[in-house]
Amino acid sequence: MLFRQMDAFVVHGGLGTTVEALRMRKPTVVTGILLMDQRFWGQVCHDKNIGPKPVHIESFKDIATDWADRALDPESDYGKAAAALSFGDEDNDGVAANVNEFVRLVESGALHPPRGHKAKLESGELLPKAYPQSA
Repeated sequence: MLFRQMDAFVVHGGLGTTVEALRMRKPTVVTGILLMDQRFWGQVCHDKNIGPKPVHIESFKDIATDWADRALDPESDYGKAAAALSFGDEDNDGVAANVNEFVRLVESGALHPPRGHKAKLESGELLPKAYPQSA
């Protein structure tokens, strides 16, 4: 809900945060230590022309003002490119699909608690026999 209120995004470049920013159709820049998927998502932002190439946190101060000026100017290339983005439906965040898959795995009996773990419900009851427990 907060993302809908933003005019631009400075994100760390993880999948979830970056895709949510892209779905808001606002200029986005990726900064941080630039490991793992941060570089990939930073490059996506650059390739979509909504922000510069990913910038290591130590160098971000060198481009931050220029980026912010361009990001907040509705007539800038960043603003126009971001407004034209189509990056999926923000209501389809994958949470429901993942919960459904987890339930399917549990109900199929294919998912078991770790060996030696005494799985309990919040009420303190042991899980029903349909959810086998390790000895």
